[in-house]
Amino acid sequence: SPRMKNTSRISASGLRVYLRHPEHLDSVASVLNSKLNLPDNIIYLQGDLCRAGLLLEIEGVFDIAV
Repeated sequence: SPRMKNTSRISASGLRVYLRHPEHLDSVASVLNSKLNLPDNIIYLQGDLCRAGLLLEIEGVFDIAV
């Protein structure tokens, strides 16, 4: 799968992160905050996800400059 090398050209808004396991919150938030240029107002929710194999889903509006 392709990997993005420069995340500084990505902006996001209205982000919601759905977690299957609430105990993963600190780890997921740490990675999102340190590795990606995302807004501070991310909403984290715990609940069932659509696909059984997923541990998290990220929903929002992303703008990628090319």
